[in-house]
Amino acid sequence: MNDPMEGMHRESLAYILKGKSKEERRKIADEKAKLGIASLSEVFDHEPMWAHYADQFKGMVVAYSTSKLLKALPSDVDLVRMAYNEAPPVILGNGASIRDKAKLTLATKTVRWMSEREWRLIIPENGRAEYRDVKCVYRVYLGSRVSPEAEEKICTEMKALKIPVVKMQVDKYQVGFSSVR
Repeated sequence: MNDPMEGMHRESLAYILKGKSKEERRKIADEKAKLGIASLSEVFDHEPMWAHYADQFKGMVVAYSTSKLLKALPSDVDLVRMAYNEAPPVILGNGASIRDKAKLTLATKTVRWMSEREWRLIIPENGRAEYRDVKCVYRVYLGSRVSPEAEEKICTEMKALKIPVVKMQVDKYQVGFSSVR
């Protein structure tokens, strides 16, 4: 994660008064370290994200059908929409599990990241969140600066899977996408 503030939290007074906050703070940190995260976005045409996460427009975006993806993932994977706030989330003195408290801290970012419109897949352990059905992928978007070799390889592999590929074109201050071959 590139945001050094991710995973931070505050503690409610009731939580602190219960006297477990110091002990649980360590447990929450340990649990966060165990969880796996895949970051997704609602948008595919956001130029700053292409610059930051797709190697300066040389990369690609894989577009999923959310309903098909959820059916294809194991049942212990959670899909959570990021909350954006001016302050870190508050850990309450309620009966929430350590895992749920850790997930809360990983599902909140400062409002300055709001343009990402992020969702997260959270899996119980670090590693791959593998889906069982390739049909949950409905399109691949290539950046405008993708290398010819990468474009050829991606197009060949996606054609075999019957997944459409589109490539970004830049026209002045606008981006658009058109089919490849």
